[in-house]
Amino acid sequence: MDMLPIPPGVARRRRQQVALIGVGITAVSLMFLCEILIIAGNGGLRPAPTSPMSPITAVAPNTPTRDGTLLLSAGEQTCNMPQVGSDAVPVDAVEQFCVVDITVTNVGRHAAVLSLAAQFGVATNGRRVPVSQVASVYAATGPDYLSTWVQLIQPGDTVTGPIVFDLPIGVSLHRVELHGSLGSPGVTVLMSTL
Repeated sequence: MDMLPIPPGVARRRRQQVALIGVGITAVSLMFLCEILIIAGNGGLRPAPTSPMSPITAVAPNTPTRDGTLLLSAGEQTCNMPQVGSDAVPVDAVEQFCVVDITVTNVGRHAAVLSLAAQFGVATNGRRVPVSQVASVYAATGPDYLSTWVQLIQPGDTVTGPIVFDLPIGVSLHRVELHGSLGSPGVTVLMSTL
């Protein structure tokens, strides 16, 4: 039986998809490598210094709050999204994505990276959920195929990008827990009321 040739447009799209998947895998790998190097350079997994006079409190959306060397804020959430990413390489939600745009400013003296593994949400059903790291990397990927979340944030620089949570239909985020580094106290941003 003769096989039909693959049309040039389909072959090109497949090559682009394979290339974008490769870029995504490389980006996630680089993100973890950067986290390891930064943790090692900072003396390991140490909690950020805190003062007994500065308790961790919940803040409203778009309120910049410092955690370690990063100034963090989260905007409002957008839910009921079936997928994120580009048309060439979409990432599908299990049920729905809730996306929160965050802003990160490095107020320290050394380059830093935001660890997606350290970010969490608490859903309106009471469950604590991690960020979907792959969806967040693809959602934050620009036209140059570099994701906001795999780049070093230089001292004084500010980056903005989405973090993505995969939640059940009908559930949204009650709050988001942002952390400047693994093991830091973090910042709690109230997203809704129960």
